[in-house]
Amino acid sequence: MRGWVLSRLPGWPSLIGGLQRAAFSLISSLLSMALIVLVQRGYVRSVSWFLVIALWLMTTMSFILGGGIRTGGYSIFLPVVLAIFLLGRGVGLAVTSATIIMGLVLTMAEVSSRLPSPRLFAPLTYWISQSLVIILIALIIELASSSTRWALNRAKTAEASWRTLAQNTPDYIIEVQPDQTIRFLNRTMNDWPTDSVIGQPAQMAVLPALEPALLEVLCETAETHMRTIKAVESRAATAEPLHFQITAVPILRDGQLDVISITIRDVTSQITAQAQRIQLELETEKNTMLQTFISEMSHDFKSPLSSIVLNADMIVRYADPARREEKASNIKEQALRLNSAIQNLLTMAKLDHVTDFDMQPFDLNELVRDKVREFDPLITEKGQDCQMHLDAALPHVCGDRDQVGNALANLIENATRYTPAQGTITIRTYVDTERICVDVADNGIGIPPDEMDRIFDRYFRSANARSAEKTGTGLGLAIVKRIMETHHGAVQVRSTPREGSTFTLRFPNRDAEST
Repeated sequence: MRGWVLSRLPGWPSLIGGLQRAAFSLISSLLSMALIVLVQRGYVRSVSWFLVIALWLMTTMSFILGGGIRTGGYSIFLPVVLAIFLLGRGVGLAVTSATIIMGLVLTMAEVSSRLPSPRLFAPLTYWISQSLVIILIALIIELASSSTRWALNRAKTAEASWRTLAQNTPDYIIEVQPDQTIRFLNRTMNDWPTDSVIGQPAQMAVLPALEPALLEVLCETAETHMRTIKAVESRAATAEPLHFQITAVPILRDGQLDVISITIRDVTSQITAQAQRIQLELETEKNTMLQTFISEMSHDFKSPLSSIVLNADMIVRYADPARREEKASNIKEQALRLNSAIQNLLTMAKLDHVTDFDMQPFDLNELVRDKVREFDPLITEKGQDCQMHLDAALPHVCGDRDQVGNALANLIENATRYTPAQGTITIRTYVDTERICVDVADNGIGIPPDEMDRIFDRYFRSANARSAEKTGTGLGLAIVKRIMETHHGAVQVRSTPREGSTFTLRFPNRDAEST
């Protein structure tokens, strides 16, 4: 009775409608705020699931209460779009299937007139749809804002971490733009304020000695778009040299060069430590070689001296002239052996300290013949065959004839000593491109491959040489190498164990160089 009376009062229906709208607006606002708070606290996916399910249920209720799907049109697909946007294609496909089934059921109910009258529930349907749209818009805006804030915060954190790292690293870091001006740097090498060189040419941030190398690295990196590394040495008049390593890394954007990141690292301590380690290794090796040399030379000197003393004592005791002559011959042989060792030591010392040699043109073929004649008695004694193939048109060599003769003598002596009786020694002269060459080849014991790199070291004797010949200072090939170096030439070797060796002296051809 009271409801009927109230309904008859003027303005009452409008008041009721206003209250309903206010209530739904308040509910939608509170719900929007609650969902936004949940999103801010990280429950984005849970809120997304809630919205998709709620919108789908509210849309379904809207169609049921509104009299069928024909009143809603394309709004039936709103939950599908929201599901794909918030939860991905998989959930969107599931919501699409549920929506199609719901649409078919509602269509059949609508055709059979089993749905309630839409007039009674039209306001409720309208305000529910309105509230969901408001909530959806608010949530999308908040999601976008949250994503933007998260991305900005992460970018700021990464930039702050990178700048902290750059400021505390001992390296010099410079970002150079394609026009070779500075975009960023952690500090300069010349103690200028960093702000004063921003936008200035890149070379203003480095030492003057590094400017050419920096510009070269920048140009190469800009041209190739590839990482470039260059080692640079900076020397000052009153200080030890500094060593730097410049690394340039191109940073591309859309295939175009955006910036070149330059890192300059002071590697002086590493270079110095490496040099000291190498020097220590060399000193250790020298000491080892010197100890070996002293041990062998002591034996080489002691044996001949003992033999000389013994034979001299026997000469005094023997009255037989033949026996006395034999012992005198032994004394001479051992004296020559000592003289050879001493001469090698003196020659090596001279080559180490004297650089002014008598450089004159001379006939290399004639020198070869002279040296072969010196060793002809030894060659004949061992029954060896020494063959000479000398180029009659061989140009003259410019050098110190005596020193070159010493080098040839060492090679020929080695060939005779390490070639068995009845063996063959071959000496050949020829011109190879711009070099005048002489080969000394034998078919003797050869050199093991693992000792090829050491045979020119001082005091070194290969295992084959020590087994075949007990005496020797290990200086012969070192002398040959040093002589060839003073003549701007080279000595090369080819060898096969038990087949023989070939040593080649290569001299500059002045005639070829002048033409």
